[in-house]
Amino acid sequence: MRKLLFALILLGLPLVASRPALAQNLDLGSAASGTASESAGPPLARPIAEASEYEWLRDREPKRPAALVGLYSSLVALNALDVYSTTRALDNGAREVNPLVASTSDQLGTSLAIKAATTATSIYFAEKLWKKNRAAAILTMVVVNAGTAAVVARNFRNAR
Repeated sequence: MRKLLFALILLGLPLVASRPALAQNLDLGSAASGTASESAGPPLARPIAEASEYEWLRDREPKRPAALVGLYSSLVALNALDVYSTTRALDNGAREVNPLVASTSDQLGTSLAIKAATTATSIYFAEKLWKKNRAAAILTMVVVNAGTAAVVARNFRNAR
């Protein structure tokens, strides 16, 4: 889709340019005739090889919405709070309910590494999804943040 859009831009921009500006770029005359004839026909578009001035359009990605960047930041903060609240809850006699991390719940370094990996993985997949469907990426991050916030809230209740 991007290649098609780029091709349309390359072919369309010279055609919609004003005729006097386009005519200045074309060499309608030749050394033998001296000047260009008015009846020479419509001006021709510049060749694509000269379209290097439009290179920046091809590699330019749309900017991420502020909501998505904010959701990434809040996920990092929520996962940090999850490690902190889990540690406090375990110190107050609660037990780890997640069987995948229950064996490592008493090791702070391992818990931090697991949380860092899950956060990075969530952001990675949201970025991949964002390139295909922006609304789905934002919705996915909202759901992930809400789930993590619920876990943190429960941990803080258990830490009392």
